[in-house]
Amino acid sequence: MRVLGIDPGKNGAVSFYDGDENEIVVQSLPWSDEEKRLDGLAFMRMIDGFRPIDLCVVEQVGAMPGQGVTSTFTFGKAYGSILGVCDAAGLNVHLVSPLKWKNRIMDKGKHGKKDAVRLCYAKFPEVSLMRTSKSRVADHNMAESVLIALYGNLFVECEN
Repeated sequence: MRVLGIDPGKNGAVSFYDGDENEIVVQSLPWSDEEKRLDGLAFMRMIDGFRPIDLCVVEQVGAMPGQGVTSTFTFGKAYGSILGVCDAAGLNVHLVSPLKWKNRIMDKGKHGKKDAVRLCYAKFPEVSLMRTSKSRVADHNMAESVLIALYGNLFVECEN
């Protein structure tokens, strides 16, 4: 099954996983206007580059305690844009809570950022989790998008 996994947010990422070929591709979500909004057209082009896609799994998120009003609103706009572009692209979208996919994919009690990176490299040793060529540390958001795609491949029935 060919699955997109999306970890939403300003530092979010998209992973394309072809379970039949065991191929994984990870990219940052495209931002415009000095990172104040999702670049919907660039995101649609990214999706088109991965077609055909059987399933799109998006982490279902909400406001976080202690988060400011402006950042919550910005995050909500980005999340809505992601869902809107996926809908416009005709994708079969499945929303999953962070707790649900982490409990199914990650070791019990090991749900931290470093744990996600470690597991991602264990499952896909060749994947690059570096956000830029100058990055020195693997990006946990990119790792989580990979694991969300893996969750979709293993645990979500495709309706197509």
